[in-house]
Amino acid sequence: MIFLIFCVLCIPIIQLIGGWCMRYHTPKKINSWIGYRTTNAMKNADTWKLANQYCGKLWLMIGTVSLILSAIIGFSCLFFSKKIAAILILGMISVQTLVLLLTIPFVEAKLKRENTSHDKN
Repeated sequence: MIFLIFCVLCIPIIQLIGGWCMRYHTPKKINSWIGYRTTNAMKNADTWKLANQYCGKLWLMIGTVSLILSAIIGFSCLFFSKKIAAILILGMISVQTLVLLLTIPFVEAKLKRENTSHDKN
């Protein structure tokens, strides 16, 4: 059971660490190893920095909420049967993964808005 609680807390903790790194320590050079890497984000240094910092900001906010909810759900699973607890934790991990992936359209929309506003100037 402790292993399941550990698993459900891993994603938000990794998300918080990754968010902090992207937000406050954006890689200086565009690379294909670390950072928010999409075609739009890797166009130039400005879009690279904007994409990483905005994604980091989102991950920090979402990671904080996810960590709190995951801790509540994870520790409440101690009072359920192993089968129910496993289902709850699997559901929570699925939601965490989905929310993590849903940050991509928000960052891409931000890049598009910024690119459009720069094109008008």
